[in-house]
Amino acid sequence: RTFATGLAVWSETPSSRDVLPVERVLDQLVVPLAEVRPVLLLVLDGMGLAVFHELLADIETHGWIDLAPQDDPKPVGPVVAALPSVTEFSRASLLAGKLCRGDQQTEKLAFEAHAGMRAKAASTHPPRLYHKGDLRSPSGGLAPRVREALHDPKQRIVGVVVNAVDDHLDSGGQLNVRWTCGSISPLLD
Repeated sequence: RTFATGLAVWSETPSSRDVLPVERVLDQLVVPLAEVRPVLLLVLDGMGLAVFHELLADIETHGWIDLAPQDDPKPVGPVVAALPSVTEFSRASLLAGKLCRGDQQTEKLAFEAHAGMRAKAASTHPPRLYHKGDLRSPSGGLAPRVREALHDPKQRIVGVVVNAVDDHLDSGGQLNVRWTCGSISPLLD
């Protein structure tokens, strides 16, 4: 009860620089990074900290790099989900850059219209967000438009939502998955 009360108070006016509310990720991380280089915001829906650490050990062996804003020498700390911590609130708030409730269409519209990110993007190449259904080509691999966005140097900000972890949690399977780039196929693509 004490923790829940404290969390409710903190959620109203988050005060710690070491813990970032999910709705501030775009403004405090993505926008400053997009100022200096193109950014891929990869959202692995449903991923907890333990799965992240397991995946991080493998992902770095595939040439991925973790970036943080230059003026902040410490690594990015934890991000606190919006409450309730379900997709329609938390992921929507992340991708909108504000507390909200929504579906994929809401997320896409809000992400691509985000004022701070649009200011860092060329008017001809606004931020783009791709969800699970957008990612795969019928012949396998990434869909051509996603691959083009990722390779286009004028495209400053691309967001990609991968549902592998969330899908695994929803299946209720009694599997112990080893989380690697190979177990989440869009990462290798």
